[in-house]
Amino acid sequence: MPTSKKLKKRVRVRGDQFVDEFGAHGWSKRNQPRHGMSVGYWYQLAVSQNFRCAISDAPILFHSKFARTLKKGDFVHPLYAAIDRTNADAAKGGHRLVCYAIHEATAALPRELLVELQETRAWAALLRAWRAQAATGSLDRKAFDRLIPPRIS
Repeated sequence: MPTSKKLKKRVRVRGDQFVDEFGAHGWSKRNQPRHGMSVGYWYQLAVSQNFRCAISDAPILFHSKFARTLKKGDFVHPLYAAIDRTNADAAKGGHRLVCYAIHEATAALPRELLVELQETRAWAALLRAWRAQAATGSLDRKAFDRLIPPRIS
């Protein structure tokens, strides 16, 4: 198995769109103890979603350099992978991967309100803008922060 440094070198940027398939395995290893599912489960979930957000269909970033770093004071990148539960019995599965900023924006909403919100024109426009930004400048945090401002905690 390649070393951690070799994995980082293999993460590729094609144009300005980030392809982070190699970072997904490391992300799976980091999240396995926290959420109780196996490394294979998380990696297969990422593969089944084609390394894309289940809500916005934008590419997800998995590499740890896009996670929050206390030393630098950065926020989590808006496209970083977040886990969303799709049912109450998440111990047996029922997860999907979404962009961190979208997860933060929708996590506190009641399910009924979220369903109604997803049917509005404004939500559709936001997702179109989100996908367009991911396609043209996926590493530009500030552009995403203008669409969905980060929650400061």
